[in-house]
Amino acid sequence: MKSSRSVICLLKAWPLLETTVVGTRRVTGSLTKIPSKFRQELLEKIRSVDKSIKIKFQIATLSNLMSTFEKGARILHLSSELVSETHLILEDENCLADKISLKDLEDLRSGHTRFQLGGIKD
Repeated sequence: MKSSRSVICLLKAWPLLETTVVGTRRVTGSLTKIPSKFRQELLEKIRSVDKSIKIKFQIATLSNLMSTFEKGARILHLSSELVSETHLILEDENCLADKISLKDLEDLRSGHTRFQLGGIKD
């Protein structure tokens, strides 16, 4: 088998709660999850190729995102069940919705280090 340093990192956020503007917590959207064979099918396709490819499946937290940018990945796939026109919605360690502005996301990707774990404040 041939060797490869390729890394695919897939980060997925599925926050269960969000904090409202007045500080209370509420359930986010619908708790219905649609079954998907994406992970299984991706692994099967990669195994069929004559290369060693490292894949990470992680929860899309700010910590995991920062770690991915620090360590690097040839392919980064980000997905979230919550949408925003101005932010990427992540998840924190308590399943709360966390967010990062698109500008801050670009700064983070570019290597700026003004971020602290536990969320980015607007």
